[in-house]
Amino acid sequence: MVQHAYRAALALVICLFLATLSATSAAAQELVSGRWAGTVEPPEGGVFDVEFVVEGAEHPTITLVFQGERRPMEDVDLSEGVLRFGWLDGVRIECELTPTEEGGFGGICAGDDGQAGHLTMTPPS
Repeated sequence: MVQHAYRAALALVICLFLATLSATSAAAQELVSGRWAGTVEPPEGGVFDVEFVVEGAEHPTITLVFQGERRPMEDVDLSEGVLRFGWLDGVRIECELTPTEEGGFGGICAGDDGQAGHLTMTPPS
Protein backbone atom coordinates (compact mmCIF):
# COMPACT_ATOMS: atom_id res chain seq x y z
CA MET A 1 0.00 0.00 0.00
CA VAL A 2 2.80 2.41 0.92
CA GLN A 3 4.70 1.48 -2.23
CA HIS A 4 1.61 2.23 -4.36
CA ALA A 5 1.25 5.66 -2.72
CA TYR A 6 4.96 6.31 -3.31
CA ARG A 7 4.62 5.45 -7.03
CA ALA A 8 1.57 7.65 -7.38
CA ALA A 9 3.36 10.57 -5.70
CA LEU A 10 6.43 10.06 -7.89
CA ALA A 11 4.27 9.98 -11.03
CA LEU A 12 2.59 13.21 -9.96
CA VAL A 13 5.96 14.91 -9.38
CA ILE A 14 7.19 13.81 -12.81
CA CYS A 15 4.01 15.09 -14.49
CA LEU A 16 4.29 18.45 -12.74
CA PHE A 17 7.96 18.71 -13.71
CA LEU A 18 7.20 17.98 -17.37
CA ALA A 19 4.31 20.46 -17.39
CA THR A 20 6.56 23.15 -15.90
CA LEU A 21 9.32 22.37 -18.39
CA SER A 22 6.86 22.56 -21.29
CA ALA A 23 5.39 25.86 -20.07
CA THR A 24 8.86 27.31 -19.57
CA SER A 25 9.99 26.42 -23.09
CA ALA A 26 6.76 27.81 -24.58
CA ALA A 27 7.13 31.05 -22.66
CA ALA A 28 10.76 31.30 -23.77
CA GLN A 29 9.81 31.24 -27.47
CA GLU A 30 11.27 34.25 -29.21
CA LEU A 31 10.30 36.33 -32.18
CA VAL A 32 13.75 36.94 -33.69
CA SER A 33 14.30 39.59 -36.34
CA GLY A 34 14.69 38.40 -39.90
CA ARG A 35 12.81 36.79 -42.75
CA TRP A 36 10.54 33.99 -41.59
CA ALA A 37 9.11 31.48 -44.06
CA GLY A 38 5.47 30.59 -43.67
CA THR A 39 2.28 29.22 -45.07
CA VAL A 40 -1.27 30.48 -45.13
CA GLU A 41 -4.24 28.14 -45.54
CA PRO A 42 -7.30 30.37 -46.08
CA PRO A 43 -10.82 29.13 -45.27
CA GLU A 44 -11.67 28.68 -48.95
CA GLY A 45 -8.81 26.17 -49.34
CA GLY A 46 -5.33 25.96 -50.77
CA VAL A 47 -1.92 26.47 -49.19
CA PHE A 48 0.15 29.52 -50.05
CA ASP A 49 3.81 30.13 -49.28
CA VAL A 50 4.41 33.52 -47.70
CA GLU A 51 7.20 35.40 -45.99
CA PHE A 52 7.11 37.35 -42.76
CA VAL A 53 9.59 40.16 -42.15
CA VAL A 54 10.09 40.52 -38.39
CA GLU A 55 11.87 43.58 -37.02
CA GLY A 56 12.58 44.73 -33.50
CA ALA A 57 12.76 42.85 -30.24
CA GLU A 58 10.98 44.72 -27.48
CA HIS A 59 8.16 45.99 -29.72
CA PRO A 60 8.33 43.75 -32.79
CA THR A 61 6.71 44.49 -36.11
CA ILE A 62 5.64 41.86 -38.62
CA THR A 63 5.07 42.43 -42.32
CA LEU A 64 3.40 39.70 -44.39
CA VAL A 65 4.84 39.44 -47.90
CA PHE A 66 2.82 37.56 -50.54
CA GLN A 67 3.36 37.83 -54.30
CA GLY A 68 5.25 41.08 -53.89
CA GLU A 69 2.55 42.72 -51.77
CA ARG A 70 3.55 43.81 -48.27
CA ARG A 71 0.93 43.97 -45.52
CA PRO A 72 1.90 45.21 -42.04
CA MET A 73 0.39 43.24 -39.18
CA GLU A 74 -1.33 45.21 -36.42
CA ASP A 75 -1.34 44.79 -32.64
CA VAL A 76 1.64 42.41 -32.58
CA ASP A 77 1.97 40.86 -29.13
CA LEU A 78 4.06 37.95 -27.88
CA SER A 79 3.20 37.08 -24.31
CA GLU A 80 3.27 33.82 -22.38
CA GLY A 81 4.50 32.06 -25.52
CA VAL A 82 1.48 33.04 -27.63
CA LEU A 83 1.93 35.30 -30.66
CA ARG A 84 -1.08 37.43 -31.54
CA PHE A 85 -1.61 39.91 -34.37
CA GLY A 86 -4.23 40.94 -36.87
CA TRP A 87 -5.04 42.90 -40.00
CA LEU A 88 -7.94 44.28 -41.97
CA ASP A 89 -8.76 42.58 -45.28
CA GLY A 90 -12.38 43.50 -45.85
CA VAL A 91 -13.00 41.88 -42.45
CA ARG A 92 -10.87 42.04 -39.32
CA ILE A 93 -8.62 38.95 -39.10
CA GLU A 94 -7.06 37.96 -35.77
CA CYS A 95 -4.33 35.33 -35.40
CA GLU A 96 -3.35 33.42 -32.29
CA LEU A 97 -0.25 31.29 -32.82
CA THR A 98 1.44 28.93 -30.40
CA PRO A 99 5.02 27.62 -30.46
CA THR A 100 5.91 24.75 -32.78
CA GLU A 101 8.56 22.09 -32.23
CA GLU A 102 10.63 23.69 -35.02
CA GLY A 103 10.96 26.94 -33.05
CA GLY A 104 8.33 28.82 -34.99
CA PHE A 105 4.64 29.48 -34.50
CA GLY A 106 1.44 28.03 -35.90
CA GLY A 107 -2.24 28.40 -35.31
CA ILE A 108 -5.59 29.75 -36.32
CA CYS A 109 -6.44 33.08 -37.91
CA ALA A 110 -10.13 33.91 -37.74
CA GLY A 111 -12.12 36.67 -39.34
CA ASP A 112 -14.89 38.56 -37.63
CA ASP A 113 -17.14 36.96 -40.27
CA GLY A 114 -16.71 33.57 -38.56
CA GLN A 115 -14.36 32.02 -41.15
CA ALA A 116 -10.98 30.66 -40.05
CA GLY A 117 -7.76 29.51 -41.66
CA HIS A 118 -4.35 28.28 -40.55
CA LEU A 119 -1.01 30.10 -40.54
CA THR A 120 2.54 28.92 -39.82
CA MET A 121 5.78 30.83 -39.29
CA THR A 122 9.24 29.20 -39.44
CA PRO A 123 12.17 31.21 -38.06
CA PRO A 124 15.18 32.20 -40.12
CA SER A 125 17.91 29.57 -40.19
